[in-house]
Amino acid sequence: PRPGATNILWIVSHPELVCREELDGYDLVLCASPLFLRQIAPTTAVPCHHLPLAAAQASFQAAPSTAPSIAVLFMGARDPGEPGASRIVAAALLPGCEGLRLVGRGWAGRLPEGTLLEEADPEEAFFRLAPLARIHLNGHGPALARDGFINRRAYDLAALGLCQIGNAVPGLEALGAVCCVDADDL
Repeated sequence: PRPGATNILWIVSHPELVCREELDGYDLVLCASPLFLRQIAPTTAVPCHHLPLAAAQASFQAAPSTAPSIAVLFMGARDPGEPGASRIVAAALLPGCEGLRLVGRGWAGRLPEGTLLEEADPEEAFFRLAPLARIHLNGHGPALARDGFINRRAYDLAALGLCQIGNAVPGLEALGAVCCVDADDL
């Protein structure tokens, strides 16, 4: 927060980093998760309101122009440390999903041949490649899922009318996603 300015905090991810002292430094707190909002609002005198994420404007300009040519697509970098839930969603399908393709950095040399579609930044490749897939795997990291944060990709996929499977996050099914609770459910 800057002294003398109106300071607004919008919490869209990393709920594990938010503390009461930080909240108290702002004039207004907005939170993308209704669940997390209910946890933080009683801890501060600062007004707190729900403001969800939304689809990027490019979502409405990226209408699919060809029939899907990829059965299942996961777009995300490989987590070099302990895998987050988004990587677990992809890893659960790797052994038995012949049509699975991945886009992201850090996967080269770690996947069955032909699985890595591109070693590219998923954010940069998303609107070019997303319409080519019949099913998208869209995982949320453990802290996001636990505290009810839906990632922006879920909104982009919903705006494009594309099929997505994600780990269970409250509200994700309202965007048309199919949710799974673990690898067996997936």
